[in-house]
Amino acid sequence: MNIVDFENFDKKFETIINSKEWSLLEDKFKKAKFIFIFGNGGNMGVADHAAIDISRLTDKNALCPGSGVRATSIIGDTNFEDWFKNWVEMTSRGINPKDCLAIGLSCSSTGASSNSIVNALDWCVDKGIGTCLFSATEKSNLNKEIIHINQDTVYYHTSEVLSLALTYQLTHSAGFKCPSIKGKAKARLEEVTKAEGR
Repeated sequence: MNIVDFENFDKKFETIINSKEWSLLEDKFKKAKFIFIFGNGGNMGVADHAAIDISRLTDKNALCPGSGVRATSIIGDTNFEDWFKNWVEMTSRGINPKDCLAIGLSCSSTGASSNSIVNALDWCVDKGIGTCLFSATEKSNLNKEIIHINQDTVYYHTSEVLSLALTYQLTHSAGFKCPSIKGKAKARLEEVTKAEGR
C-alpha cells in the first residue's frame, strides 16, 4: 500500500514538546490573553482553525487574519511583506503588549512569504509582544527574542498538520480540555433535550 509520508510524526511531536523552546512557549501561552496567529497559504488555514479552537476552548482571545477581504485590503494599502505586521499593529491597538503572544507559521525558508511573517514577529518584539515561529526548517538570522520551534520537516503537509497539533498541545498544557467527539455529541444531545423540555 502506498501511504503518504508523515516523517515519523509522533517522534517529531514528542521531540518538540520536550524542548526548552517549547517550555518557553508554554509559559508565554499560559500568561497571554490575546493570541495573534498567522501564516501564508495552507498555514493560513491552519492558523484560522487554531485561532477559533483556542478561543472556543480557552479563556483567551485568539485572532487570525483569515479573511480574503482583510488580507487584500491591507496588502493593497501597503505591500505583501508588511501586511502581517500591519494586521498585528491594527489588531493589538489598545491592548497591553504583555498580554499578547504572536505565533507565525512558516514552511518557506526564504522569500516574500517567509519575510512577511518574520517582519511581523520582529515588529512584535519591538513592541514587547511575545513571539514564536513554527517553521518547517531551520531559520537563520532570527531575532533571539523569537522562540523558534524548528519542526525539521521535509513536506508541507507534515509541517502544517504538526503546527495544528501543537496548538492543541498548547491548549491542553495550559489546563484546558480538548473535547472528545463522543463527549461533544453527548453535550449536543443534552442541549437539544433541555431545549425541547424533555
